[in-house]
Amino acid sequence: MLQEQYFTKLEEIYPELIKFRRDLHMYPELSHKEIHTPAKIADYLSSIGLKAKQVWAAVGWLDC
Repeated sequence: MLQEQYFTKLEEIYPELIKFRRDLHMYPELSHKEIHTPAKIADYLSSIGLKAKQVWAAVGWLDC
């Protein structure tokens, strides 16, 4: 089942996700002035095989 595959993959990358989250929180950026955070997110998503595109929104740069 597809859902089981997702959970299996999430379990595999869980320690990496925790490390990534801690890194983001170690170097916080002010709201609406995020420069490095969107780039880090886009790089991480790309590293796990997902496409990320940065777009400007009312709240700042978003990765989608």
